[in-house]
Amino acid sequence: MNKFDEYMNEYIEDVSGRIIKRRHSMSLPRVEFIRAFFDDVYQRGYDEAIENKTMTVKSRRQSHG
Repeated sequence: MNKFDEYMNEYIEDVSGRIIKRRHSMSLPRVEFIRAFFDDVYQRGYDEAIENKTMTVKSRRQSHG
């Protein structure tokens, strides 16, 4: 299963309190719109998260003296 399908199959809570999959909370045109650029956005977010983590986390040698 690719990352888009994993994202769309996540369970979310609907306004009425029922638990549904994210995929079922969106119209088909919206799902197709998201699918068109999801991989690029996912990769960019992943790269930024890795970059931010490496900038804020001290190496073991620095943190343990």
